[in-house]
Amino acid sequence: MISHLANAQPRISVVVPCFDCKETIAECLGSVAQQTYPVFELIAVDDGSTDGTWEALHELQRSAHPSLLILCHENRQNYGSSLTRARGIAAARGDYIALLDADDQFHPSKLEQQLEAMLRHPNVILCHTAVKVFGDLAQAPFFEAAFSGSPQIPYRYRDLPDYLQRNRICNSSVLVHAQSLKQTPASYVGRDSVEDWLCWSLLAAHGSFLYLAQPLTKYHVHPASKTAALTHNGATTSSIAQQTAARLRQSYVSLEFKLVLLARSESSLHGLRVLGSIAEDIRRIVILYLWNPGGDPNSSETLRPNALIRLLMIPFLLARWLKAVQRRFLARHC
Repeated sequence: MISHLANAQPRISVVVPCFDCKETIAECLGSVAQQTYPVFELIAVDDGSTDGTWEALHELQRSAHPSLLILCHENRQNYGSSLTRARGIAAARGDYIALLDADDQFHPSKLEQQLEAMLRHPNVILCHTAVKVFGDLAQAPFFEAAFSGSPQIPYRYRDLPDYLQRNRICNSSVLVHAQSLKQTPASYVGRDSVEDWLCWSLLAAHGSFLYLAQPLTKYHVHPASKTAALTHNGATTSSIAQQTAARLRQSYVSLEFKLVLLARSESSLHGLRVLGSIAEDIRRIVILYLWNPGGDPNSSETLRPNALIRLLMIPFLLARWLKAVQRRFLARHC
């Protein structure tokens, strides 16, 4: 279906970061090999795996994927998923780059449908899809809903009212213009859990996004996945203490994402919007720390804030009040 849209078919590079994924990597790479769009480059970047993934990649290269490009860091060190993905992106030679986590899979027509959509909309630099969960099906409704709901027409990511509160885009569902992605400073050393969210937020300055509602990405939910670890959906936490700890973990991840985004934002107006959201995160963290973990976890007892905390809460509350105003005004300029 692509051939009539362009004389020379664009090349797509598929970048797969790999860390201790021996059990899933064969099916992951197999889903790429089964694509109906034939012009692609497959790159696997090992992040210092210790479970035999490195050896498995070379065996797969010999037996099933002779064109597979296998990369690693110097001395096969472990650098984390952010820098590992960046290593693959830098080596990619395609006009478009598809990102794929080593435990996820593609629907056979994913790349073809996404490329057709992007060629129809030249202003779109990123196309993402709905997901179909496999693995822990009990959490399927949560994650399938989390990665849905974006506009099904070209849209500006920063116009979404909640883009600083939640990540609507599954990393493995993305196809993006290579030039724009390579110009986006999204890799960093930190918690390897929000680099994709950071990437979309920075990439949004370069053009529009497009969402395909078809579940063209197979998303693996399992206890070891980082996304599942960051959510307490379906968790067995029963005490207030455990629930508070989970909210604190999520708050710190969100805060780190926004601090990196603030440091790398291309626009002062956008930076102001991010700064207001950071103030709200800090307010929430302070409130969580005002709960008394040494008391009865089933009681509503709280610590009595001192005068300094009361004073600090004023700008936080002001930032919260201004948040709606910032969204309406700054969204027009970001």
